[in-house]
Amino acid sequence: CLRESCFINMSEITKRKIVREEEENGEIPPITENHSIVKILAPRGNNMHEAEWPDGRKALISMPPKFRNNIYIKRGDYVIVCKIPEGNRVVAEIEFVLFTDHICELVEKSRWPSEFPLPRSILKAEQNEHESEEPFVTEGNPNHDLDSDATSDSDSDDENDKDANINL
Repeated sequence: CLRESCFINMSEITKRKIVREEEENGEIPPITENHSIVKILAPRGNNMHEAEWPDGRKALISMPPKFRNNIYIKRGDYVIVCKIPEGNRVVAEIEFVLFTDHICELVEKSRWPSEFPLPRSILKAEQNEHESEEPFVTEGNPNHDLDSDATSDSDSDDENDKDANINL
């Protein structure tokens, strides 16, 4: 009995690894007329999320079983969804979770919806790229303001104080 439960747990762990690797390193699926890039607004329970389409429409989307307990999404994340034709309340299902690298790739290929602003993580990455192009200058510890004139003046004052104490 114990062996069987260990094998079941191992297969779940392996499944999680495979799903994560596919999502993080996988290629972005082609975006057809049945697919859309949407922004996650809020979780609604039972693996449902409220999402916003580029045209401003809001609706519920579902998370398929392969993502449940494997990949977590939060407010502000972007996903690719596939429309469900028979869906009344739930209109689409998550097909692919977009990470920063995927969004950068979509922006480079001009496939990112102009209605959505770029996520902060991408803006920070671009800002860091521009900062890294500038030459790196080391100026010492920024917490200690060492002025060469101030140190030489204080050293000479200390010497004068010592001389004054000796003469007394």
